[in-house]
Amino acid sequence: MSPRDAQDFDRKCVPLALGFDPDEFFFCEKLRTQARQEISAESDELVVVTSTRVQSHKQIERIVDAVDDVANTHAIHYVIAGFLEDAYAKQLKEYILSRKNGNRIHCFGFQKHDEMRRLYCGSDVGVWTKAAISIQEAMGTGLPIILERAPIVAHLLRTEAHGVFLDNWSSLPTELARMCDVARQLSERARTDLRVKLAAENSLNLSYDQLATRILEGLW
Repeated sequence: MSPRDAQDFDRKCVPLALGFDPDEFFFCEKLRTQARQEISAESDELVVVTSTRVQSHKQIERIVDAVDDVANTHAIHYVIAGFLEDAYAKQLKEYILSRKNGNRIHCFGFQKHDEMRRLYCGSDVGVWTKAAISIQEAMGTGLPIILERAPIVAHLLRTEAHGVFLDNWSSLPTELARMCDVARQLSERARTDLRVKLAAENSLNLSYDQLATRILEGLW
């Protein structure tokens, strides 16, 4: 590419975020009830979820340890979806069982979109240690998110209602404990109404329908 063409390219290119399919990921109150009943989570308990290919470099033990710590004083559950049938999956499951509150951590294999939608709807906050498309999919259901502060995800959490950026993973237990307190104070109706509101906002910003519209608008 010539220097002139390169300049034209830089001038015309438009960065676009990854998104989610709004026909697959949306909030459903009925699915929320079903998912919470499956793991025996009461309406005022906090349910945390992570959906990702479970691999050692993602250090999911950080989240496991935080949940185990918080569970000593607060009502909390943790759902992990994305276990493979490999040595590390077995190792992580054994590690979870060795924790004092391991019975509050629920392990699932890879799930189809409809199953993940159900798990997201049933949860109250999602935590990811690495960037993944499943973050946007979870946000399609109005799920607040906790992420490590990094440029690659900086565009996702626009307000405190959408989630929290951590500067250090050591602060995760404190943040989860705070969210447990909030969950206990809010009625299920209030939590559901907030999810509906956040799902609508995220659809306007991250759904593939909206992203496609922006691409087409940029061509004219």
